[in-house]
Amino acid sequence: MFFNSKPHKPRKRSYYPFSKNYPGKRGNSYDIGESRTRRERDERNNIIFYVSLILIFIASFIIFSVAIKLSKRPVSGNAEINAAAFDGAYNAVQISEDALEGGIAYDLFKTELAGSNANAVAIDFKTAQGNLNFPCKNENAVKIGAVDDMPSRSVEIINDLKKHNYKIIARIYCFEDRRAAALISGAGVREKDSGTVWLDNSAQNDGNPWLNPYSPAAVNYILDIIKESIDCGADMILLNSVCFPSGPKISSAVFTADENAKPGNEVLLDFIKRAANACGDIPLAVHMPSDKALNGSKALYGGTIINSAADYNAIDFTSACVTADFEFNGTVYTKDNFSENSLIQAAVPALTDKGSNAYPDKEIIPIIDDEIYVSALENLGIYNYIIIKQAK
Repeated sequence: MFFNSKPHKPRKRSYYPFSKNYPGKRGNSYDIGESRTRRERDERNNIIFYVSLILIFIASFIIFSVAIKLSKRPVSGNAEINAAAFDGAYNAVQISEDALEGGIAYDLFKTELAGSNANAVAIDFKTAQGNLNFPCKNENAVKIGAVDDMPSRSVEIINDLKKHNYKIIARIYCFEDRRAAALISGAGVREKDSGTVWLDNSAQNDGNPWLNPYSPAAVNYILDIIKESIDCGADMILLNSVCFPSGPKISSAVFTADENAKPGNEVLLDFIKRAANACGDIPLAVHMPSDKALNGSKALYGGTIINSAADYNAIDFTSACVTADFEFNGTVYTKDNFSENSLIQAAVPALTDKGSNAYPDKEIIPIIDDEIYVSALENLGIYNYIIIKQAK
């Protein structure tokens, strides 16, 4: 019997060594030598994957639905806001474009308002990109799509703020307008040789076109926007970029072909005078970086615009406004190493001292980026301010 027994041979699980991992013709089935364990594991993994996919879809749908409902809530919300008493001094904070869409962003802004002493809100009615944040009916504005991206709740929010007695300061970027400069015929600065639209830098370096202060089309466009801003509820107009452009390509820019044309400084002062007339009884403020207000600028203003026809000079003391080192009264302020407080302490007395060369015969509205500078301004006898927080 011992000699008749044969060694036990294990049963083969496949006909060929590679066949157990070789897919069958039926797709996901395992034809030859596939183990039940592996098949069950794959089926279980597939079930988990599809269930997870369904759960993710449901969660995304819920989050999206909640976000839509929150954004469609009435702008009045739950936060109670009431403007501080207005005694002739503007205490303003700027509202972001996100908050102009309503919803949570506007609720957060109202919380900020409630914790401040503000009696005014600054709103970008016209941005440096050329977009309008109010329903302007100007023919050119509609034609070039300047109102296409207007925040859907902006008018409702403006009315809500005014209902709570906040003054509306409409900030309008003037000659810095990428959209209108490129799309309104005859409005933009031109290239010297080709006559094409001029850019302040190369296209590879994101150069931008500018409106031409010498162009009637550009000036009339801005004046119309000023008038419509007042119709939309503006209590003050704040003009930004009332200046000529600068940049590495400025030598190739053409502003006028008339050899007898007025000097650039006179052109800007005439524009501000026309803007003041367009405002009527609504006060007009003109933005100036602090260094340019103190020393003037041949490149931007052809001199100085500090004694223009505007009611206020809005002097920018934020670090973002200082683009190069400058000197004032023997002190050098560097772009990368200066404090706003030290600049305020040096500049405000010069801008309010009648015996100073920098003295303007009008009030100033300092622009700051933090309320911690308010007490410093008040100690210097300045009670106007606009807080414009820099994007982080």
